[in-house]
Amino acid sequence: MPDLKIVEARSSQDRMHTVVKYQRGGLKNTPIEGKYVFNVKRPNAAVFGYEAPSKQFKEMVSTLLTIIINITVLDDQKYQKFASQGASQGQQKGPTELSMRQTSAPDGTCSLLVPDGWKFTAGKGAAFCTSPREDSGVIYTVIGFVGQSRIPYFNSANLPGLHYNDMPPVDALITASKHFGSTNHRVIERYSNQAWAIQASAFLKKRVDAELASISVTNKHGLPCTGYYDVFGSPPDNAGQWGIIVMGIWAPAPQFAQHLPSLIKIAENYRLNEQWAAEYVRQGMEKVRELMKKTSSMMSRYADEMRQSSLASHQNRMKSSDFISYKFSTYMRGEQEWVTKLEGGTLYTTDHWGLSVDGKLVLEGPPFNYYNYQGDVTYGHIPVDISREVYEAVKGQ
Repeated sequence: MPDLKIVEARSSQDRMHTVVKYQRGGLKNTPIEGKYVFNVKRPNAAVFGYEAPSKQFKEMVSTLLTIIINITVLDDQKYQKFASQGASQGQQKGPTELSMRQTSAPDGTCSLLVPDGWKFTAGKGAAFCTSPREDSGVIYTVIGFVGQSRIPYFNSANLPGLHYNDMPPVDALITASKHFGSTNHRVIERYSNQAWAIQASAFLKKRVDAELASISVTNKHGLPCTGYYDVFGSPPDNAGQWGIIVMGIWAPAPQFAQHLPSLIKIAENYRLNEQWAAEYVRQGMEKVRELMKKTSSMMSRYADEMRQSSLASHQNRMKSSDFISYKFSTYMRGEQEWVTKLEGGTLYTTDHWGLSVDGKLVLEGPPFNYYNYQGDVTYGHIPVDISREVYEAVKGQ
């Protein structure tokens, strides 16, 4: 290929993992773009590669990776024979052959082809199958997250799940993986899977994001692994709950090629109990309806509280307005009302002429007029406008 052009080449520090991107000319000088990944464990090496016309490369990557992940050996005996012949001639070691049996989840919701000696954890349709050191495995599961609630007076902090706000599906997968003890995450490849997102959105009748990624990671036992993952995610609901659906396989980085046929065989034999799935959906819809009722009741209560609060505020403003109007009007008329402590709340009035009770002048002269009278200590005269509380008690507000 005289026109082969290396666009990018990067490698790990130990030179055991290398990624090369290139361009070349195809038939009728059609520009071709491609990518190869080399995983080396001397004296063997595993190579994965794909290429496509440059104009369609980005759109076709998810399809090409899906093809690689779903490579299936149709005749295991012939494959093992050729692999063993190649190994005897010093060629790359053949695939790892595992003894497996179909195993059901304890709750009967799903089943999976599980290799002897592997760990199998399953329930509610989810399945997690790993080797003893957890450096190889298959996963089908839903990972729940909880973000901030948009429902008034509803605190989502008490809901079960990982408490993180919404993020893209692969980022959510890495976040969950870190939460369960994995480290050194590195995204080797990552592509949006628009075709699957459109199909899932049409089925679920809400927005769905789908991504396909190849990720290298160090598991909680300190072992390096490489995996391929299909991840679906949807935005949070009003309560802040959201999640991702993960389907993936992983294996030790240097021996990924040897483990790939077994991992694909395990993944292909996943079976979901359809009767349980239908019942689960039905119960889920009932829970949604119940949540909607609670939300409706909560919103109704919130609206009622707002109405009552608004009415109380309005009444309070009206009472304050009445008190201010009273003080202003008596001041403009040159009058002052007094209430007594010792005469059963008798109401006295001072004006320009003197002190009166019920309109009858009791004491006349300058000492008892509006300008000079300061109240009778003997009878405990209190100004009615000294406070809003006294005013309301006297006037019966």
